[in-house]
Amino acid sequence: MLISEIINEIEYVRDFLIIKKRTPETTLADGAVQVNNGDFDWELTVVVNRRWRGSTDDISQAFKINFETKKIEPFSFITLRLYSEV
Repeated sequence: MLISEIINEIEYVRDFLIIKKRTPETTLADGAVQVNNGDFDWELTVVVNRRWRGSTDDISQAFKINFETKKIEPFSFITLRLYSEV
């Protein structure tokens, strides 16, 4: 994951995160995410570890960008459900 910002036509890297693959199918996903069976959040990026089946078991980590500090921060959850846009 990479956060960059363009100032005066120069792109600056503000933060980055290297995520190792746990399985060959590990990927990053984002979209509408239901957090702890409650509200939705559209600003989370999750690490999905196998072919997507839509459950928390498929997700090992979640991250959110803090727009004030321009840093990637871990996001704690009990359950997450990522909804496909398709």
